[in-house]
Amino acid sequence: MFCGRCGKPNQDGDKFCAHCGALLQNNAETDNQVQESSLEEKASMQDVDEIEKAVSAQANKMVEQVNREQVFTQSTPNPAVEPVQPIYQATVQTGNVQNESAQQINTVQQEERKGNKGLIIGIVCGVIVLGVIIGMVIAMLLTSSNKKEKQSKETAAVTTVAESTENTIEHRQTEAAATTEATSKAPAKNTKPEFYGVKDVQTVVGTPVDLLDGVTAIDEEDGDISDKIEVTYVNFNTIGTYTVKYSVTDSQNSTATVSCTVTVLSEDSPQYATGVADDSSSIIKPNKMYSSSTRAVCTGEGLNIRTGPGTNYDSIGSITISDIFYIYGEAYDDGGNLWYYGSDINGKYGWTYSQFISKR
Repeated sequence: MFCGRCGKPNQDGDKFCAHCGALLQNNAETDNQVQESSLEEKASMQDVDEIEKAVSAQANKMVEQVNREQVFTQSTPNPAVEPVQPIYQATVQTGNVQNESAQQINTVQQEERKGNKGLIIGIVCGVIVLGVIIGMVIAMLLTSSNKKEKQSKETAAVTTVAESTENTIEHRQTEAAATTEATSKAPAKNTKPEFYGVKDVQTVVGTPVDLLDGVTAIDEEDGDISDKIEVTYVNFNTIGTYTVKYSVTDSQNSTATVSCTVTVLSEDSPQYATGVADDSSSIIKPNKMYSSSTRAVCTGEGLNIRTGPGTNYDSIGSITISDIFYIYGEAYDDGGNLWYYGSDINGKYGWTYSQFISKR
């Protein structure tokens, strides 16, 4: 007897399934359904010939079972008649089972055909999908190869440009270095220093003159190099005329020279009374001349330069605060006031009142 729920066999007479606990129905129809279900499962796993054999064997087994059940269920035994009905019924049931089995076989064959058709369609679709995937992979590989080739070409081009640029830079650097080296080796432009304030001087014997007073030397590259001026020796104790030479050398060994005349006179020499030469004969010359000019600065506003030592002389110009005035001699007016004889920076000679002149 087979269980209607799980389809597993049980002992005849059992009321409940020993496998799943379901109530067992003691009738041939339930067993047939169970056996049919079992046959369906076998039909899906076996060939058609094996299914037919299994159906025939099961039919014979069912006939025997029906006969056994009829023997126990009939209340009036009739040995001559009773066996016929069960056999007839079993034969009919066997025919039905065979018909149903044939239908099941056809159904299984149709399902197999459908399954085979579905399998073929699935295989074809799989092949198509696989072909698409392979095509995509090939396209990706080709694209990747093209990209790599393009990148390789671009890299080569960039490398070529970089090498060309580097060569150009190196060439320019080489040219710049050569130019720098040539420039460093080439002698720098240099101008000779220039002297300012050098002039001829007269003095009386025994009165030395500072020949560097008011003399400066300016160099375009080095600036003021007056402290490097050198001057030749003059013997102020001996009457005579001397040529004095000034020289100065800058940092690039460029030397400039200039000369002036120094006259040493006796105290009674008429040349001493005339003093420094002047462009105006109306200007009074000092009786006492300095051995050298003295640099002075005006401390008054609008100080007159006059033709003689006194306010009674005519004004021929003026200087103001901080203006330079070079003193060459001196004299006193009638009131005993000291006046200086000299010139401004423009070479204007005359007399200025000493109270507004400060010697430096």
